This record gives sequence, C-alpha cells and structure tokens, in this order.
Amino acid sequence: MPTRTLRRLCLLSAFVAALAPAASSQAANLQLGAVNNANTPTTLTGNSSGGPEFIVVNTNASQPALKAQATGTNAGAFGVLGLLTTVAPVANSAAVRGQNNATNGSGYGVWGSHAGSGSGVYGASADGPGVTGRGTHDYGGRFLGGNGVFGSALFRDGYGVVGRADSGVLAHGVDGRSATGVGVYGSGPLAGVEGTSQTADGIGVRGGHTATTGTGAGVRGYTNSVSPNAYGVYGLVTSSSANTGSAGVYGHNNSIFSTGAGVLGTHSGTGVGVDGASSGGIGVYGATLGGKGVYGFATSGTGVYAHSGSGEAGYFDGNVHMSDNLHVNGNVDVGGFLSKSAGSFRIDHPLYPARKYLQHSFVESPDMKNVYDGIVTTDGRGFATVTMPRWFQALNKSFRYQLTIVGRSFAQAIVWRELAHNRFTIRTNAPQVKVSWQVTGIRHDPYANDHRIKAEVPKAAADQGKFVYPQGYGRSKRDTVGYERPQIPSGER
Repeated sequence: MPTRTLRRLCLLSAFVAALAPAASSQAANLQLGAVNNANTPTTLTGNSSGGPEFIVVNTNASQPALKAQATGTNAGAFGVLGLLTTVAPVANSAAVRGQNNATNGSGYGVWGSHAGSGSGVYGASADGPGVTGRGTHDYGGRFLGGNGVFGSALFRDGYGVVGRADSGVLAHGVDGRSATGVGVYGSGPLAGVEGTSQTADGIGVRGGHTATTGTGAGVRGYTNSVSPNAYGVYGLVTSSSANTGSAGVYGHNNSIFSTGAGVLGTHSGTGVGVDGASSGGIGVYGATLGGKGVYGFATSGTGVYAHSGSGEAGYFDGNVHMSDNLHVNGNVDVGGFLSKSAGSFRIDHPLYPARKYLQHSFVESPDMKNVYDGIVTTDGRGFATVTMPRWFQALNKSFRYQLTIVGRSFAQAIVWRELAHNRFTIRTNAPQVKVSWQVTGIRHDPYANDHRIKAEVPKAAADQGKFVYPQGYGRSKRDTVGYERPQIPSGER
C-alpha cells in the first residue's frame, strides 16, 4: 500500500474515534438506530448563527422527514415538545413552527389529527391566545386565499376547530380578529357558525361593534335565497314551556334619547318592514321607557303587519297615535288612548263583495259618549219600561233621551221616569204605541275619570310647527308630528 494512502486512512480512523462517545456516557447521547432507554433525555446541542441547528431530509415523497413517537400513557405525554426557553422572545417567535412551501393550495403548515374523540390541535395559554392563525397569501395586494386556522371534521358532532375558555368572565374560547376583513368566518350546509352557552345568563353567539361612529352592525345575517320564507336572521325559542318575556329575537336600545329603535325593520320594495307571527302568543312585542316600542316605516308598503289566527292581531298597552291609515282585519286591543285623525270601518260591499268596499265613519264626540237605542210598544195604559244591562249605570252618567213615535197615527211620548236602577219608563197619550228610543250616557268608569279627554290641548314643544296632516296646510310629509325616517345603514340600501 502506498505511504500516502496509508497516512490518509490513519487520519480518518483517528477522526472517527474522536467522534465516538465514551463507554461511560452512552446513556446520555443519542444512538441512531438504537433504543435509548435512559431516564435522562438525550440532548443535541448546536450553535448555528445563520440557520437551523439540524436539518433532516427524506427524499421519499410518502414518508415524513422526521417522526417523533412517544409510548407513554400518563397524562401530559407528548410526541413532540417544542420549548422556547427565553422569557422575553422577540415578535413571531415560536416553540414549534410549521411551514408549507406548496403554491397549489394543498397541504398545511401544521397538521394535527386524533384517531379518537380528542382534539387534532390543542392550544393553551396562561394569558394570550391558545392558538393564533394568520393567512398571508397575497393575491395582487389583497389577502384572499390564505387560512389562518383551518379545521375539518368528518363525522357527526365533530368540530373542525374547538376553542374553550375554562375560567374567567371575559375569557374567550375562540378570539377572531381582523384589521380589514372578517374576524371569524364559518360556512357549512347546516350552520356557518354555531355557538352555545350552558349558563343561565350566557350568550350562544355574541357580536359587537365597538367603534363609536359608523353604521356597522354587531350581528348581521343575510340570505341569498329566493325561496319563500327565507330569513336573514332567524331566532328560535326551542322550549315548549318558555316563560313570560321569552323571545325568538329581542332588541334593546340603551339610548337615553327618543331616537333609534330596539328593533328596526325596513323593506326596500313594497313588502313588510317588520312581520311578526305567532300561533298562540305575541307576533311582535315592543317596549320602551321613552321612545317607540315598535316602529315600522314603509315608503309604499306596510310599516308593521300583524296577524293572529284566533287572538288579538295587535295589543297595545298604552297610547296609540296614528298619523296615517291603519287597516285592521281582526281584533286590536288598546290599553290606552287611540289617537287618530279619522276612523271608519271597511268591509266587503254586501251587494258587490268581489268588486267594492263599503266604508262608514265612526260616531265621535268630546265627551266619551256611549249611544244606546231600541224600540218598545206601550201597554194598554200607555206605559212601557225599558230595562238596560246591569252594568249600565256603573259605566254611564249624565243621560240624554230621544223618543220618536213609529206608526201612522199621531201620538205623544215622554220619559215618565228617568233612569234609576238601570231602567227608565216611557208614557204615551194612547195605548199600544210603538216608540223608537235613544239614550246617550257619558262614561264615568275609573279609567275614564282618570283619563278624561280634553277638547283642546297645546302641542308639545317638539311638535310645534308640525302637523297631523301637513299636506292639508301645504307642508311636506316630513312635517308630520312624530315623523322619523329610519336611518338605514349604507351597506343595506
């Protein structure tokens, strides 16, 4: 063997021997291809200043470049543990980081899966987010396709992403934020986003608009469906024994001013601004301390439409003011004043029901007056007693009478005895005379006594210069008393 070749082999043998660990320290070093059963972990220490400490490459397209496997069954066992020991790392530091260089949209930066019912990826933090995801794929200056966090579930009741906050009033299971786009986005055949709460006062899904200006919505629901009964927002009380005050959708406005609304419904066409329906309860319920409980506005359709199959189509506990037409095809119960410019009934015309309406105006007076009438025939002595209902005098006072003789002979009739004990007596100057009578009374029940109508009242300061019927005085609709055109958010026009 040449001397130069022999010298090279000796140098190589010495170098390999220098790399081999001492026999006394075998348990503390990693042996490739062997089982390391020592209780102390094996430490690989590098000191790279410009790149990774170690690089593992596998050219087999179907096998991982690095696989870490733990066989422990105790709680807290890890297949891979990434640890960042510094207590003050710089931005974007990470204990474990995954990156996928694929440009075709396939694959994941980090992929976690679980063969059982556990979590594919689990994140926990003492103070910050448990899992933070950021999509940075740029399409012409717009971030459109990258997913910050992507979760997929294949089976029923599974979850693509699970976020849980175990304690803390303001803790968040999932915190999604976006500077210009959508904080949390969900899509699915049954529900895009589903939220549930298991506490008495908890909220299943909560959306908020924290800016003090603008017309953004805390929660916005929309649908592109053209099918009947499609809903932008649908609220459901699932309990069949829900108690008083429960509501499918509840809206509340904390404003101390009279503007705004608890629930605002608008329709751009000729449809319905707010449509409430109930098979046994209340279709639309509105309450307010100083503004409007329910306010509906429509440029050409119906501002508020209420329907009930067997109960009240509308129930108003308080005063009701109408500055425009109200069409009622059913019962309306008003526990207060009903103020209107005019009133009438409208029915199908008895002679032409398919082609015409028949309308009559109400009989009105400033006295809370009730009208009663009837026909009676006097007896052989010319007397007749008219008996009123038992509640008649409990409801009415200040009676007025009108008597008219009915028939072909002339006779005279007078009120012989005025109303007492809910009856009055008529006498004619001839026997067997038919008399048409009419009695009016003025209400004096407790409500009427406490809410007596004043024939003339001044307009409130806010209504000065406004009119119930501004068109009659050459003014515009905006000069109507109480007129407030809803401010529809610009994104909804």
